[in-house]
Amino acid sequence: MYSTLPLKREKKDVFTHLKRTIPFILSFTFAKEQSSKTIPMALNIHTIRNNAEKIVSSMKRGYQYSMNKLEEITRISGTQLCLALLVLIKEHKVEQYLIDDGVRYALC
Repeated sequence: MYSTLPLKREKKDVFTHLKRTIPFILSFTFAKEQSSKTIPMALNIHTIRNNAEKIVSSMKRGYQYSMNKLEEITRISGTQLCLALLVLIKEHKVEQYLIDDGVRYALC
């Protein structure tokens, strides 16, 4: 797995995490094109859709979830969770809120 720099006070949001992980994803893509070895791709649309469905089924209406809590209940980590959340936000199934202690996600 990979590591990212720690964020202050666990204020993770989708866009901050992606800014740090996109170069890593791109290096994976480039490495796959350059080598004959099979490298798992992070940008598989079927995996992202399955993860998005898993997130929606795990969330309860009326509750707000932090990024850490979503990682814990769905067991989806890092980039895959962020990409799935981006799909859900774009489809207006999940809303992103900024509150005093961080970013929260809730069903629409």
